Amino acid sequence: MDDKDEVQERLRATSLKLGVYRHYKGGLYVLFAESVREETLEPMVHYFSLEKKTRWTRSKSNFGETVVLPNNSGVSRRFAYDREATVHELCQAFGFEVDVKLHGWRV
Repeated sequence: MDDKDEVQERLRATSLKLGVYRHYKGGLYVLFAESVREETLEPMVHYFSLEKKTRWTRSKSNFGETVVLPNNSGVSRRFAYDREATVHELCQAFGFEVDVKLHGWRV
């Protein structure tokens, strides 16, 4: 087993739950993928801002780290799991546009 195999095994063993996370400052983000940066073999996460509609990448360790809240009012995870993502939110995160038309249905 080489270094890349070991990193991939660790990534699978410690994977984060995909879904919506709340940033400690309040924004909501869809965590939609984990990967390994090839040059450094560092585990990375990919997430989407529901407010700004932008995609971001950061190290997995940074995503899950604990931060000191403003005015030393306590500590919190940088991103905390909030809930499962909806199909619409996942489609946005992946950049898919979905147009659903229902024919013959009465509401």
